[in-house]
Amino acid sequence: MICEDSFGRKLRELRKGRKLTQSQLGDLAGIPQTTISNWEVGVSEPRWREVVALSALLAVPVDAFVDSALTHEAHLATC
Repeated sequence: MICEDSFGRKLRELRKGRKLTQSQLGDLAGIPQTTISNWEVGVSEPRWREVVALSALLAVPVDAFVDSALTHEAHLATC
């Protein structure tokens, strides 16, 4: 089982809340759908500029993701 990180869960929650597919969000952000998927399941993490772009597209403050990243280690300990 892959342990999803908190950034990925938050990204998926925000994306679905705006009724966007991974492909649609990727198209808006200029990012491949597979990359969005990898972020959501915790396989990889975005660079800072991508977090900034996502926050603008999803109309949330950057700290919505930063707060998630700060809890990443604590979450991994529970996987």
